[in-house]
Amino acid sequence: MNFNLYLIFNGNCAEAMTVNVEIFGGEITEIHTFGNSTLASGMPTAMHKLIMHVSLRIGDRVIMASDDPSGKYEPPRGAHVQTRFPKFAEAQRIFDPLAEGGEITMPFEKTFWTSGFGMLRDRFGIPWMVNCDDRVD
Repeated sequence: MNFNLYLIFNGNCAEAMTVNVEIFGGEITEIHTFGNSTLASGMPTAMHKLIMHVSLRIGDRVIMASDDPSGKYEPPRGAHVQTRFPKFAEAQRIFDPLAEGGEITMPFEKTFWTSGFGMLRDRFGIPWMVNCDDRVD
């Protein structure tokens, strides 16, 4: 069994996934807009540029996403994308650009379980937790 993230955006999915490639690396392996789908004829032209589906492969993991075409978008609540890195410096290197333009809800710092952990909502409204495996001695 495998679980993957599926993120929903408010019209800025393409930009968000481009930023995620810059931060995490990986590659976009699949991308479709509503305009190049069979749904295009029944949608306003302004919606054609919205992302219907995108897959970003980072190592052996996949983040999938789309824009919400309903006009009823609500930011995610009650869940975070959790990332874990072997070393403090690597986790800090990911936390800082994720936080740019967003809101830090817990600064990246030492906790009782690790040398570095932080929480934020990125500029696209996605909540993140960034953790590292370095233990506190």
